[in-house]
Amino acid sequence: MNANITPESSCAIYGDIALSQSYRILGLGDRESQSLSYGCFDRCYWHYRQTDFVNARFQEASQFLALLHNYPHPQNRFYQQPKIYEWAAQAVQFWTKIQRRDGSFDEYWPYERSFCVTSFTLYAAAETCRLLKCPAPKDSMHKAANWLLARDNPIVMNQMAASAVALRIAGELLENEAILKGAEKRIHFILSHQHPTGYFEEYGGADIGYQTISLSCLAQYYLHTRDADVLEGARRGFRFLDDKIDEKGSYDFQNTSRRTQYFYPFGFRVFEEWDLLGRHKNGLQKNEAINPSWFDDRYCLPLAIDYLQTAVFDADITCYPTPTEVKEK
Repeated sequence: MNANITPESSCAIYGDIALSQSYRILGLGDRESQSLSYGCFDRCYWHYRQTDFVNARFQEASQFLALLHNYPHPQNRFYQQPKIYEWAAQAVQFWTKIQRRDGSFDEYWPYERSFCVTSFTLYAAAETCRLLKCPAPKDSMHKAANWLLARDNPIVMNQMAASAVALRIAGELLENEAILKGAEKRIHFILSHQHPTGYFEEYGGADIGYQTISLSCLAQYYLHTRDADVLEGARRGFRFLDDKIDEKGSYDFQNTSRRTQYFYPFGFRVFEEWDLLGRHKNGLQKNEAINPSWFDDRYCLPLAIDYLQTAVFDADITCYPTPTEVKEK
């Protein structure tokens, strides 16, 4: 454990909440090795047969399982378990099977070719392979990365931030300089379009929930690069939230552009925004702040990933080095 953790800075509550959702998330997956849909985590597809295509966002379960595998918590019965490793890796393999020929993925309808889902699932697949040190599906990652490099969605900055992180981690795994340069170009596009007050645009305005997703992605990117511009942009993003997050970790969502109500904590922990994070933890302790258990399966999963990622980082796992120094540009 990190000797610098204090009761005030500890993020164990995020790990506890994420662990409480582990059985639920495992239950989403087809874990039968002889099944044609082995590794699929869209239960509506493989079990209920309610759809004839897979919502690829459920394959982000691979990242949750990779984090679960790496989280040395006394109550984590899944720590370092071979089956968790296997199911995480298989979720990545199934992700490759549902990829469109052009490298994209679908979420809500067949042949959607969604920028959002391609960004977030490439991020999850690449991060899973990095965390577990398992073989990366290079062809699928190349195709997804190239598809993202050729497209953007600048009115939805959390998706842009996810694409930048996806490109960064995939570029590292593939040792591909063009992809790495594309990630750098994208992250600096995001920073150059940050509103003067600090928010990242979501459909023409500020949205606090999506702001926390963007900050989570910036934190992950920063851990890989120590880019001083990313640090500065994140600080501006947090200052935008100073007078908007109340003492119970909630906020007025009615007057935001997308009216989301969640709070992704990873960026706050990485950048040591203790005051804002403390407000949110206070709300969780009082069971008054929205947490993954309050959401349906689709939205529980990515929020639980961020909670568990926060706890893993807080436990000082070596795959998440503490960003104490910023490299000179």
